[in-house]
Amino acid sequence: MSTDKKKIRDEMQAKRRALSAENVAEESAALCKKLEAMAVYKDARHVAIYIPIQNEVSLLPLLDSPESEEKDFYVPVQVSGNDYEFRRLERPLEIEGSDEFGVPKVSARAVGDTKTLIDLYLVPGLAFDRSGNRIGFGAGVYDRLLEGTSGNKVGISYPWQLVSDVVPNAHDIPMSLLICEE
Repeated sequence: MSTDKKKIRDEMQAKRRALSAENVAEESAALCKKLEAMAVYKDARHVAIYIPIQNEVSLLPLLDSPESEEKDFYVPVQVSGNDYEFRRLERPLEIEGSDEFGVPKVSARAVGDTKTLIDLYLVPGLAFDRSGNRIGFGAGVYDRLLEGTSGNKVGISYPWQLVSDVVPNAHDIPMSLLICEE
């Protein structure tokens, strides 16, 4: 696969669009089970997740898991334009429409400086390489969200989203770990 980011974005978005709802649910459940068994998740108290769009791997099963009862979850919430911040998710999860980029709006509360509070960031992407480099939608939302954070940054993907090489830009924030279902 080409290292050209636009081409990779287009290819990965097409593959995700082709996934059935059953396939997304099965792979998401398996990945969540795998994640729950890992120390990086077990040891985390404050976990940033995302509300899935466009057939992303869903981490929503984590919210109802007994292993997650003592955890606080945080989601990106649009504050203006392309600017987002992490806010604590109110449970039970209730979707309240979506923003102009199609990101679902949920009940979430501002809690101050989450950059030092969150100890695990579970990050979606369109593609990742084995060095932790990530390709997102191209707006830099997660790079801005993760800038200056100290928690573990874990890329979440389907196995076929792993590519041989992603050439990072200066502002790109690499992942410390990548988790896929295989």
